[in-house]
This record gives sequence, C-alpha cells and structure tokens, in this order.
Amino acid sequence: MAYCINSAASSAALTRDIRELIPAPEVRRRMGRVLRMGVATGMEALASLPPEAQKVSAIITATRLGCLADSEKFLRAVVDDDGGLINPTPFIQSTFNTVGAQIAQLTRNHCYNMTYVDGERSFGAALVDAAIQIDQAGAGDVLVGLFDETTPTLERVTSRMRSVRDLPRRDGAWFFVISSRPLPGCIAEIETLNEQSFNRWFGR
Repeated sequence: MAYCINSAASSAALTRDIRELIPAPEVRRRMGRVLRMGVATGMEALASLPPEAQKVSAIITATRLGCLADSEKFLRAVVDDDGGLINPTPFIQSTFNTVGAQIAQLTRNHCYNMTYVDGERSFGAALVDAAIQIDQAGAGDVLVGLFDETTPTLERVTSRMRSVRDLPRRDGAWFFVISSRPLPGCIAEIETLNEQSFNRWFGR
C-alpha cells in the first residue's frame, strides 16, 4: 500500500505566528526553545489539514538527544541548590516525550502517543511505528515528528570526543501527517515508509 504525506511543516519555515499555533501566553512562557519549536511545528502540520483530519489517530515523535537546554538547566539547578527544593518545570520539560504530550494536550487528543530516542535511528523507528499503526491498528492519520537542538555545552563536549565529532548537528523540528489515503493537497505518496524514502522525497 502507499502511504500519503498529507501535510508537512518545518520549524525553519513556519507560515503561522506562534501565538496562533500556541494561543495561551502562559503556556508559551513556560516552554523552552526546543519545546516551543517542536510544538509549534507539529501544530502547524495539523492546522494545514482539513478540520475533520486534524484529530489524528496517533502522535509519534523522535529525537536524537531530546530537550538539552532544559536538561542542562535542571541539572545545574540541582548542583547549585545542593539538593534543596528547586523549580520542577525544567525537569518536566526535559523529558523526551514532552513535545508529543504537549501537542496532545493542546489538541485535547487522547490517542496513541509514543516518543523514540535512539540516536540516529530514532526517526526511522518512528516511521516504522507509524506504518504499524496504519497497517495493523487501523489508524487513519498519524502525526510523525522529529526534533533536536544544539547547545554550547553539547558543542564543547562533542568537540572533545573524537568518536562523535562527525555526527550531524540537527537543530530544528520537522513534522508530517501520514495517512493511508490522500487528502486535498497531498504532498507525496511513498510505497515504503522508511527513512530512506523520506530522504528521497524531502531531501533531509
């Protein structure tokens, strides 16, 4: 069967204002950079669909290293406070599934929600899961996304580690809505849902 890419969005080319994508100012204020970037990109991918297709059957995200800046902020607070009481927000926002969970909350969608964290294999695993949800679980529309960020700390650490020096640096978010049938404005149809087919279509 063919898999239809009915919507795509990139954090580098958002067409809507983030205030439209994430309307609540108190929610935006609490978000770190990668969380704001990932959630806004996912919400734009959904907003590009017809209203009846925006309630997706699954939300699947992938990340190589997760929310690094918030993780660093939380760990720094633990050290600086010497084990005392600290603000839990950086910890909550540092977890790998925060982007997918926040999209689900904003859309009030209690669907299947999974995040894959396996280095360079993360996005491929997310695509395989999307295919399983469509082929075996009967999912109609699946939101699949990839997000990562770089930080000065990451650059300093990896520059000292020869084994990872040549790893690609990803900074941004990319989201796609994948379906078993085309919708108006369908971008592409892919026979095999894997990372290689995505690379050919989208030049990643």
